[in-house]
Amino acid sequence: MHVFQDFECPATPREGLLRDRDAFETARRLLCCMVLAMCSAPAPSSAQGLGCKLTTRPGPPAVEVLVCDGLKIEAETATDVKVSNDAGGASPDSAHVQGGAALVTVTPGRRTPFQILTPRAIASVRGTRYAVDDAPGATSVFVERGTVQVTRASGGAAVTLRAGDGVDVREGGDALSVQRWSRARVKNLMARFVR
Repeated sequence: MHVFQDFECPATPREGLLRDRDAFETARRLLCCMVLAMCSAPAPSSAQGLGCKLTTRPGPPAVEVLVCDGLKIEAETATDVKVSNDAGGASPDSAHVQGGAALVTVTPGRRTPFQILTPRAIASVRGTRYAVDDAPGATSVFVERGTVQVTRASGGAAVTLRAGDGVDVREGGDALSVQRWSRARVKNLMARFVR
C-alpha cells in the first residue's frame, strides 16, 4: 500500500521548460520518485497527521494495514491508497484506491462518514466491512457486513449493497447490477487479505 496525501506529477512539459520529450519524461519520473519517497518513506507521517498508524502484516500475501479512528484499511502491498480529509476534521473521510484490492472496516458509530474512490466507482458507508478491487477495466465492490452505497465515479444512479452482495463497475455507461457473489469468488477475494 502506497499511502500518501494529495500529490500529482505533471504529465506534460510546460512551454519553454524542457523541449526534449525524453529528457522531460526522465526528469518528471525522477521528481515523482523523489516526492513519493519523501511522502511515503515516512508514509505513515502523512497518515499519522490524520491520527493513523501503518503496519505491514507478513504474508504470503503481505498486506499493509492502516488504522485510524474507527477505520481499518487492509491492502495488498502493490495497491495505491491515498488517504485524505476533505472536510478538514481530525480523521480521514476518504481514500483513493487504485491498482489493487483493499478491505475496509468502518466501525459502526464512527463520527466521520467514509468513502472509497476508484477511477470508476465511489463506495460510501458508515459502519461495515467491504472489499474494493480496482483492476484494469473494472472496479468490484463486495460487502461482507453492513450496507454500502455504490455509484459510478462519473455520476449516475446509486445501488445499495448488503452483506453477500457485490457489483462490478465497468467502464462505459451500463446500469450497475447488484449480484449475489458465489462463495468461490468471495473466497478468492478475501484470500488476498489472509482471511
